Amino acid sequence: MAIGQLLRTLSRRQLQIETCSLMAPACTLDWYRDSYVPVLDEKGRLQIRDMAIYNLLDELEKDDTVTALYHKSLLYLVSNAFERQKERPLLGMQKFAKDVPRVGELPRIHY
Repeated sequence: MAIGQLLRTLSRRQLQIETCSLMAPACTLDWYRDSYVPVLDEKGRLQIRDMAIYNLLDELEKDDTVTALYHKSLLYLVSNAFERQKERPLLGMQKFAKDVPRVGELPRIHY
């Protein structure tokens, strides 16, 4: 979320960011839509020219263990317990990848 907030601040300037890479981001799809999508569009003052997201396969997320009490990944914990809406769609989860808004070919999602 820190990068998303930085993008909102930088959008006041005419800048181009060559690449942006996120590793299993825990931001909601709504946050992504509001913070990242506008700067992926080539018409804005601030632009990200290439964006990659690196996520785990859903099977690996489910096999992960946060603590002895919770036997799934941290992203599952955030999505199911730390958001007001249960199963809140997060950018870093494969199970919500089909709902990620695209701008052309971006973002590129790798597993």
